[in-house]
Amino acid sequence: MKLIGWLFTLWLFVAIAIGWTGDWWLHRQWQAVTQLQFVRDVQLAWMSLSAQTWQSPVESDPKWKDLEVRTGINIVPIPLPLNASSTLDPLTSSIGDVQLVLHGQRFQLSAQATRPVPGLSTDLGLQFTREIAPSTHRRWWWIVWSLSNGSYLLFVWFGWSTIKQRSERERNSIAPWVAAAKLPVSHDDLLPPVAEFDSELEPALKLIAERVNRTVAELRNSNQRSDLVLGNLQEGVLAVDQNSAVLLANSSLRDLFELQEQTVINRPLLEVVRIPLVTQLIDRVLLQQVPHEEGIEFGSPAKHLRLLARPLRLDQQHRGVLLTVRDETLLKRIELIRRDFVANASHELKTPLAAIRAYAETLQMGALDDRPAAEQFVNDIISQADRINGLVQGMLQLSRVQSGTALRLEPFDVMEAIEPCLPAIESMAKGKGITLTVERPADRLTIHSDRAGFQTIVSNLLSNAVRYTPDQGQATLAFKLEGNWLALVVSDTGIGIQREDLERIFERFYRAEKGRSADTGGTGLGLAIVKNLVQALGGLVSASSEPNCGSRFEVRLPVRPL
Repeated sequence: MKLIGWLFTLWLFVAIAIGWTGDWWLHRQWQAVTQLQFVRDVQLAWMSLSAQTWQSPVESDPKWKDLEVRTGINIVPIPLPLNASSTLDPLTSSIGDVQLVLHGQRFQLSAQATRPVPGLSTDLGLQFTREIAPSTHRRWWWIVWSLSNGSYLLFVWFGWSTIKQRSERERNSIAPWVAAAKLPVSHDDLLPPVAEFDSELEPALKLIAERVNRTVAELRNSNQRSDLVLGNLQEGVLAVDQNSAVLLANSSLRDLFELQEQTVINRPLLEVVRIPLVTQLIDRVLLQQVPHEEGIEFGSPAKHLRLLARPLRLDQQHRGVLLTVRDETLLKRIELIRRDFVANASHELKTPLAAIRAYAETLQMGALDDRPAAEQFVNDIISQADRINGLVQGMLQLSRVQSGTALRLEPFDVMEAIEPCLPAIESMAKGKGITLTVERPADRLTIHSDRAGFQTIVSNLLSNAVRYTPDQGQATLAFKLEGNWLALVVSDTGIGIQREDLERIFERFYRAEKGRSADTGGTGLGLAIVKNLVQALGGLVSASSEPNCGSRFEVRLPVRPL
């Protein structure tokens, strides 16, 4: 369209120049022809005037009027200056000076003779004038010029209108594309179908729309697959470019680094991750272009994270960093549990074995001859052997529970099931002066579960409550039915458990009060057996406690099998 505007301006300039040039040339031609004709008529009139005699005054002579009519020239006598010579030469039929003057809408040609005319007074000359109308050739020239250029303008206007309408139709046909491109990308096709219009571009536009939509669909599917994979990875993934700007961060990384939900893409790393060890690790890899791996402890509660940073090739010239973050908190905890288990198991076995060896060596050194002392040592050896046997039996029971082979599900009455467990517990409580209260429900409670496992749960919880409650304390066992769940609650007024130990009291051989382990007895496996039994039966177990105020354990078991 801009080119058309320049061409139209050039054509308009040329057309105006041609019009004025043609008008000037026609005027010049008309003026030359008119002056030549006037000169010839003046010569004829001069010769006629010279060949005749005239009355005085000449203006009243009929022949004068007849001559003016025949020649079409107005002839007026004028006084001659002294010693004047004529500018008209009848012998050569030439005229010296002819003037063309515009008077109003008509032109006037004039010439003067400054030499006496034969037959006239010697002091008179002649002035020849003729009025003529403007040339019609110029008028017709401008008419033809206007018609030709008007036709051309009409043709140009028609062609321009046609092109404009066609462009408008094409623009309207792709208007939905422009609108779709300005809107956020949705799940619909980016480019809607092209409207039907008569143009050679229509098939090409439809083909472009199909290919673009197909490409967009493929890219969207690829992005969805990538987001699906990255979003479900347990490892955190972070990618940065050569300027430490974030290119990618999956949801796991946000959780591990406790990032806010705000947008992190294309933001500087220092604004997103405010952990100095992480930024230092990435800067080191960007500088050295070699992989680095480190472990950090972060957050509250503390999380153990393993960071692995590798160089990332973005293109031929730029390199970034790909950081993978693995949460090793559970592994660290398992490792800690394993070490504690080995240490605690070794300690639990080492103590009775050391006592047995000491008693045996004492008997060997002569105590066999002392009957009362020998009997006491033998009884102690048997007691320590029973303690070792209890440890072994507890570990075997825990192993059977974890394997799921020791459960036999059957319906039974709750209160009838716990009756065999109470005498031993009541004896322990009586020996310490502890008040043991069993809150019996008013209605009969029947559940479908493992009787032996249920009895073990009750016995272990009650024995722990009595064992860790000081003399003259209280221990309570209560049952209540909550929908399809049976809630078993054991509470005491004992020494309580520290907050940091609550998460680990269900581990094997873990003791919250390590200094009192020798006094309380037990194997350190009771709560671990309770937890595994409850989980095997489809239930839940929880604990709450305040130091020196007592503890509360709650077990929820399904009334019917899940």
